[in-house]
Amino acid sequence: MSALTHQTAPTQFVEADGVRYACRLLGPEGTVPLVMPQHFTGNLDNWDPACVDAPATEREVVLVDCPGVSASSGTPATTVAAMAQQMITFAVALGLDRIDLLGFSIGGFVAQDMALIRPRLIRRLVPAGTGPKGAPGTHGWRKVIETHARAETPTGEDLLHIFFAHTETSQAEGVEFLGRFTARSEDRDAPSSLASRDARYDSASTARG
Repeated sequence: MSALTHQTAPTQFVEADGVRYACRLLGPEGTVPLVMPQHFTGNLDNWDPACVDAPATEREVVLVDCPGVSASSGTPATTVAAMAQQMITFAVALGLDRIDLLGFSIGGFVAQDMALIRPRLIRRLVPAGTGPKGAPGTHGWRKVIETHARAETPTGEDLLHIFFAHTETSQAEGVEFLGRFTARSEDRDAPSSLASRDARYDSASTARG
């Protein structure tokens, strides 16, 4: 069993179709891998270590940056379908022929499209904090989060504002998350660029309405 954790798993790179995918692998090999597509502002570090380390005690967990996001090379996709195809390409390049998916936010959009495009690849699918489609007029930055979501270098305050309710209980949980989130001090992933965040956010409009 791998002793690696979210804090210690090294960043690795997988080449496919001219793209260098940044990823981290942890947990025991020989199990059905759990691949985890991330939310639109997130990178390898943005997963809560508590969420990653728990399943990694029993199975292999795969974290990955989409092309053009953080440490991955390439150009950010502008549609969810293209992002899904990129993740399928990555899985094939990694030698995976059967996976489970846990997609968070826009990562859940991607996971659902992956299941539609390549159903034989997907064993189980868990969309978290996401949905299949919105409604007319739902695309566009909400004013209450726009400043925080489009910050050049997101801070802990930005993450608390976007991902946690503005209640005493939720903010306290958020502060605990930040403590886990910042525990990794070496080999941290590059922050996602504003251009990549905008491209990923704009891709959500293709899955709405």
